[in-house]
Amino acid sequence: MSLHTRLQRRKSNGIYYCRVVIPTKLQHIIGRGEIYTSLKTSDPIVAKERVKIESYRIDQMLAKASGRTLGDIQPMQLPLNYS
Repeated sequence: MSLHTRLQRRKSNGIYYCRVVIPTKLQHIIGRGEIYTSLKTSDPIVAKERVKIESYRIDQMLAKASGRTLGDIQPMQLPLNYS
């Protein structure tokens, strides 16, 4: 099973996270060097779907910060509240 490159699992609690390193030229705009967001699941199948959605959201934010847009591509309309 291949994992998404932004998908990480914390060994202490088994919860999956989305980790995105911010490009150096955008770090002063975003205000940090990386974004590390909980996907609120320990299920690898659910985590693989959630990391795609979260990655898209973060990519949109980075594109906006750099003055670009990723077009009108819409992600699947799933709630981002993973509780």
